[in-house]
Amino acid sequence: MPVLQATEQQIKTMYKNISKRTENFRNISPKILMESPRTILILRLSLGMSQNKFEEFLGSKNKNIAKYETGKIKKMQQMTAEKITSRIVEEIKKTTLKNVLANYRKSKVESEGWFRINKDNLEGLKARRKGAIESLKKRTTPQEQILSQELSKLQIKNISNYALAENIIVDNFIPEKNLVIECKEIKSISKRENREQIQKLAYQGYKTKFRFPDKKLWALVKTGTKLIEVERQELKGPFDYIFTDVSELINKLSNWPKSVCPEFPGPHALHNACHNGMQLRKEKQIP
Repeated sequence: MPVLQATEQQIKTMYKNISKRTENFRNISPKILMESPRTILILRLSLGMSQNKFEEFLGSKNKNIAKYETGKIKKMQQMTAEKITSRIVEEIKKTTLKNVLANYRKSKVESEGWFRINKDNLEGLKARRKGAIESLKKRTTPQEQILSQELSKLQIKNISNYALAENIIVDNFIPEKNLVIECKEIKSISKRENREQIQKLAYQGYKTKFRFPDKKLWALVKTGTKLIEVERQELKGPFDYIFTDVSELINKLSNWPKSVCPEFPGPHALHNACHNGMQLRKEKQIP
């Protein structure tokens, strides 16, 4: 659970503003969320839900709830705002500042308590790793599900959300091929958001490649817009192959000789890593 960054005073101020604009939560319009996505924090606390529960409640595959609440995303798309408000208005019958503050304090304690005490010890690290893996398993994307099904047809053993190290969890690992496949499904049509997601994927690839240089890295990328050349070049740094379609990846994998086991980084990896000041180092694997 991400740590709540809003203060109690900020919660009070946000609640009063939203209450006034919505006629005490009786008239919640999409425009409010579009103009101020942080409003979603008050709506969530009004329902007394955690971020994970709130996502399940919305029936949404949008994983930006935390970014909306912290203000990292400044604007919300109209379609997203309409879906959220249509679901919320059915449930928020009556809410009070007292209830919102009580739920805020509860969330604050849950998000800060145990991990703050154990953040530096081994038990805390193990719990964070376990929590991250379990969370990822519950958030398998349709793209990853299709890939797993196709790999099963080829009778290829695939481990989803595999922890190579304490701070490196990859989407898919195929031991037989010593192959890591990272999946990224970008639904936004915003060029800026696409660019940010591609950069994050490239960074994850660099972390994996240069701590485990013997691993082969492939990327499966599905975007709301066409993957442009500059984005492909960025991904070619750490990744040996970039695919935009599952069938294309499966075809490549099915034609991969069983005797071949990749042992070296991709052609661009060493040059780009040195250029970016990164260094190869061995990483202790998790038993």
